[in-house]
Amino acid sequence: MVINRMSTQKNKKTVIKPAEKIKEGAHKAARAASAAAPVRRYRAGVFLVILLIITAAFAVLTFLVKTTPSFPLDLQVTRGIQAINIPVFEGLMVAVSWPGFWPQAGIITGLIILLILGFGLQWEALGSLIAALLSIGLNVLVKDLIQRPRPAATLVHVLAKLTDYSFPSGHVMFYTGFYGFIVFLAFTLLKPSLKRSLLLAFFGLLVLLVGISRIYVGEHWASDVLEAYLLGPDPGGHHPTIPLGQTSLLCASTCRKGCNLSCINRIGVTTTDVPSPKWWRQKLL
Repeated sequence: MVINRMSTQKNKKTVIKPAEKIKEGAHKAARAASAAAPVRRYRAGVFLVILLIITAAFAVLTFLVKTTPSFPLDLQVTRGIQAINIPVFEGLMVAVSWPGFWPQAGIITGLIILLILGFGLQWEALGSLIAALLSIGLNVLVKDLIQRPRPAATLVHVLAKLTDYSFPSGHVMFYTGFYGFIVFLAFTLLKPSLKRSLLLAFFGLLVLLVGISRIYVGEHWASDVLEAYLLGPDPGGHHPTIPLGQTSLLCASTCRKGCNLSCINRIGVTTTDVPSPKWWRQKLL
């Protein structure tokens, strides 16, 4: 019996060690790719200023759509975009919209959040989840409030008839809120590198092209898309400051209990000798 227990414990250790090595390797990679704290704070400040500007623009456009449901410019923009007769362009527009439909939207979102969590970035993973959920919830709320009909097939070409309301675009809000948050993380946390540039380019283009895509397939007006771009960054825009400021202080105050937190790993301090909360305030603020 004793021999069996000892062999069982050895087997457990052999299973645990590779997992710990993988986790430690992911944390080291995150530390090596992270930018300095002052740089991250400056970048977060730039995003906050932009957020305030677009919030004001969102309020104005919402009022105009509520009082004037139809804009002649919407029809002109849609017909102009749909006049582009290039087979490659049509396939690209359909492909860009595809990740925004269920169930693939939920699967892709879950995989990205798990990947972020796998690198030891717990608060960033939580912020990504919140950005995704708020983008969806806020979109449903505004749609029910405005109740704007979808573009009619008698006016423009409609690829697929959808039954819910049109204003604002759910695809654009989700892409801007969630994928835009991924762009924010790459922009603020990663050092300049090819990996950072590729992430910014891929997710940035996805956010930019989805607006044109939704107009091209005839499922949204241009004003639906514009409003979604204005409203989309708001859910994600409040959360990027969490892991860069207050949350890091909260993590630091509890690290003496032996927690292995991503806020420590990003700064490059191990959990074996954690400084006092006063030191953390000087380091982070």
